[in-house]
Amino acid sequence: MARPPVIADASALICLGWVDQLQVLPALFGRIVVPPAVTAEVTHRRSALPTWVDVRPPRRPLDDRVVAAHLGAGETEVLCLGLELEDAWLILDDGEARALARKLGLQILGTAAVLVEAKRAGHLAQLRPILDALLAKGFRLDRKVYDRILKAAGEA
Repeated sequence: MARPPVIADASALICLGWVDQLQVLPALFGRIVVPPAVTAEVTHRRSALPTWVDVRPPRRPLDDRVVAAHLGAGETEVLCLGLELEDAWLILDDGEARALARKLGLQILGTAAVLVEAKRAGHLAQLRPILDALLAKGFRLDRKVYDRILKAAGEA
């Protein structure tokens, strides 16, 4: 049985790169799909995408409900690809994009939830130092959410 596609926004790739944890994405999901706008944002900060990332543009015209939300180009393309690809999971951190994804019935994870899943799967020994390093780099996470994440990872 094929894995459902996982479509990542730039924030997941950038933030996991900050803390040297990009390897959790292919370990958990195999290949990751990103649209061209995400590619442009990520490769602006680094030389190239990892080999386990597939670039795929939306094939249909951009969905009017997504365009009307006036999100960034990456979030817009991620949401539109999510509407195209059956059973896709979207990795999104932007609050407005996450709210719209829920409204559209799409399945979402944030970067922090990816790290929780990586810990549960045995790819990380501890989550707290990684979360703390992310926060030190500017990743935004409410204290209550931080505590819930650590509890979910068995580190509360």
